[in-house]
Amino acid sequence: MEAKKKRGRPAKPVQLRAIKIDRTLVPMLQVVATRRGVPMSELLSDFARRPIEKAYFTVMHEIQEEAKKMEEVGASKEVEA
Repeated sequence: MEAKKKRGRPAKPVQLRAIKIDRTLVPMLQVVATRRGVPMSELLSDFARRPIEKAYFTVMHEIQEEAKKMEEVGASKEVEA
């Protein structure tokens, strides 16, 4: 007996979202993606990954530093009371 084929689309390995970009960039992105033989989404993700990761880690570090300062302020107020 053969196993039944699953219906529908296969599960996506990553979460995809629609975003808006400057319309003047789309034709250039299409040319580069076609030339390299990759989907535009993959090309755009590859281009954006490093700057986004760098900005993300910078912001996360800032948040951690702010949390530490808030803890220090809270601890010093408890000592005064």
